[in-house]
Amino acid sequence: MKKLNIQLSRHFTFIFTALFLSILFCFQGYAQKKARKPKNRIKINGVVKDARTKEVIPFVNMMIKGKMTGTTTDLDGNFLLTNLSTKDTILVSAIGYDKRELIVKYMFGKYIGKKFIIKLTPDVTELSEVKILPRENPAFRIVRNISDNRSKNNPDRFESAEYNTYTKMTATLTNLSKIIRKNPLFKNHPGVFIQSKDSTKSDQLPILFMERITHDVKQKNPYIDYSKELDQKKRAIGFLEEADISGYAEQMTARVNFYDRFIELFGKSFASPVRKRGLMYYRYLITDSLFTDDGWEYTVSFRPKNKLEALFTGHFKVREDSWALMEIEAKLPDEAQINFVNKLQFKQKFQFINDSTLFWKNNVIEADFEFLDEEKNFLAPKEKVHLKQLSDYSNVKIHYNKLNPGEAGNDFKTVKAVPHKTDISFDHFRPEELDEVELQVTEALDSLNNHWAVKLGDAITKMVVTGYVEGKYVDYGPYTDWLMKNKVEGLRINANVRTSEGLIKNTELTGQVGYGFKDNDFKYTFGAKYRTSKDHWRFLTFKYRDDFSKVGDNGSIKMLRENTENTGEQSLLYSLIARKDIDKLVRDQSVSVGLIHEWKEGVTSTLDLSHHKVYSGMYIPFEQNGVPVSYYKNNEVSLTTRFSWDEKLDQTYFRRYYVGSLYPIINVKLTAGNYDIDSDKGNYYKVRATWKHKFNIGLTKLKYVAEAGYQFGKVPFTLLEVHRANQTYGLARYNYNTMNDMEFASTQFASLFLDYNLNGLVFKHIPLIKRWDWRESFSAKILQGRLDKNQIVGLDMPTYMHSLDNKPFIEFGAGISNIFQFLRIETIYRATHQLEVSKDNFGFRFRAEITF
Repeated sequence: MKKLNIQLSRHFTFIFTALFLSILFCFQGYAQKKARKPKNRIKINGVVKDARTKEVIPFVNMMIKGKMTGTTTDLDGNFLLTNLSTKDTILVSAIGYDKRELIVKYMFGKYIGKKFIIKLTPDVTELSEVKILPRENPAFRIVRNISDNRSKNNPDRFESAEYNTYTKMTATLTNLSKIIRKNPLFKNHPGVFIQSKDSTKSDQLPILFMERITHDVKQKNPYIDYSKELDQKKRAIGFLEEADISGYAEQMTARVNFYDRFIELFGKSFASPVRKRGLMYYRYLITDSLFTDDGWEYTVSFRPKNKLEALFTGHFKVREDSWALMEIEAKLPDEAQINFVNKLQFKQKFQFINDSTLFWKNNVIEADFEFLDEEKNFLAPKEKVHLKQLSDYSNVKIHYNKLNPGEAGNDFKTVKAVPHKTDISFDHFRPEELDEVELQVTEALDSLNNHWAVKLGDAITKMVVTGYVEGKYVDYGPYTDWLMKNKVEGLRINANVRTSEGLIKNTELTGQVGYGFKDNDFKYTFGAKYRTSKDHWRFLTFKYRDDFSKVGDNGSIKMLRENTENTGEQSLLYSLIARKDIDKLVRDQSVSVGLIHEWKEGVTSTLDLSHHKVYSGMYIPFEQNGVPVSYYKNNEVSLTTRFSWDEKLDQTYFRRYYVGSLYPIINVKLTAGNYDIDSDKGNYYKVRATWKHKFNIGLTKLKYVAEAGYQFGKVPFTLLEVHRANQTYGLARYNYNTMNDMEFASTQFASLFLDYNLNGLVFKHIPLIKRWDWRESFSAKILQGRLDKNQIVGLDMPTYMHSLDNKPFIEFGAGISNIFQFLRIETIYRATHQLEVSKDNFGFRFRAEITF
């Protein structure tokens, strides 16, 4: 079956964007304009608070009088009651508070679609005077002992471990609106809804159900990260049925380790409650103690001292004989302000492998994802994606003698799954029986996927996410390139296609034909990629191109923007937001062949051989000592090697998407070439390196990129290092936002890009701003270069092209990100090499930027 070209792991963003596009288009787009109110069936959701302190009250009992149904409030005091009638009476009770009886008839009269607030009055009993002497909270001693003994209890301390992992993932659409539940499209398809016997839970629409069993080997040195998929079964809505989400499952399975000082989640850092540093941030309370055969066991609850801080709420159990965690539950509060995440909760249990060695037993992750926050965006739908994942570890073996990589099977992360044949293996590995929702999912998904509206929505979603209109054997796109505009060609139309995996085995063909209405000429591109190994990332490539290119476009941007196949710098959108005409273009006829070879995990080399014939441009005429030159030729051979460590990635059969790593990503490129301009010939050599990295500083995040390059030998000006400029009002990550095309060039250079995001560190303390979750952002770009004019030969350099003259080019930026959860706006100031028109040294730039 054809695999989709979708990046499914990167911040989870594309998964849930696509899900909502598909589901909401199908269901709400065809909905009734006015849904009838259900007769005598009422749903009430709300929160229970202390009448005096206004604080929420967790674990409040709420029962329907005369019935065996009800619910309890969660850690935040929230509750949901469904299938109520106006005659029902709700009994509300909690330890330490007076009981209340509420008649639904009168509650519903005041209920207008928002949370209903129930206030309980404390049950105050007068006591005789008690003298309390000050002493340290006894829970502090427990936290200190857990922290002091972490080196012997932390499961990550082992150099080498081997185990089986059973993973179960369920995703459903919850909080369904009347528009969806009463949609006439489902009149003849009642089976698409999952109905719970629990009256407090509303109907759900299934999205995904997956079970997966893997055999895993992890070792620190020599590094091994081996995961062989033993079996998998998956049912999903629309394109998720076809998509390979093994990388996503792998990333979700990655354990959150509370023994670490900080927990890294969605690009943010959260202080652990079981480290000494946690005493600065958390309030602790011993809620239970039990004496067992192994000694005392304590249950300790924790919550943030300051509600504005992004910290956990929950509890943990610990044994006094070893001060080892036995289990921990933790929930992120709303104050964490993570985009698209409405709720995130962790449950971890530990197991003894022998009398003294602890390892993970299971991890449960439960989350509610919303496409947009209702408080921040009026377009936000009320539906949410509820995701629950269980990871259970069994047959754990600790290797005290180090393994060689070959002993783990091979060096590669994942071996593709065998087709699912039987449930026997899952019955053996399941730590618990499937619940009622999970048992209904498969049948409901069959009914849902056969619905014509879902098929239509699925096709549109695939087009939006992948950029291609899919056919049986050929895909058309990317559609963003169908229209272009520049000063040389005027308006241009393109026809772009690529073949699917099923047309020619192991081979992908791509092609483009473009026509410009100003120059009245056709342009062509044809490419082929052949996969030489099924199990390894190895390819042969070929490309013929007869089209326009920017002067100085040496492909360096692809060493930084690795997940993008084209730069989009000649698209229609690019021209619409351009602040200057796009005219620095020359016709380039080229042919290239290449080899991509992954030597081992994290080390990949690309060998390219190319021949170019570059013609004089309409706005860049080639001259040699004032005499026009029609064209020049040059040949190049380049070797680029990419280094990464412990990197997460997703890949389809022909494409790889890099998700991220905690370590730097390094690229080194070596180039040798020659040029031929009439009778002037010569050789040249280049070396180039990039270093890209990001890391958290407390609650803030810093991203930086360092680049350097050096040229040996003489070249025409078109083969110099022409520094990347941005001539639009868009905010470019890896281009200079106040620089113009071909403004500066160098024969040797070094640069540093800095992007610092405070994640709302200041804004969240400002009352009128904190609710919007805006985030402060700062940037700086520094370029130092030198242009040796003795190394320029063959063609006269244009007068508008300059040297940096050993004076660095510097621009600064400051702005706001996460506006409406997707927009970033910055003011950019050009601090050096300022332009004559002062207003051009300062400006606003914007970018669509979706992050958690």
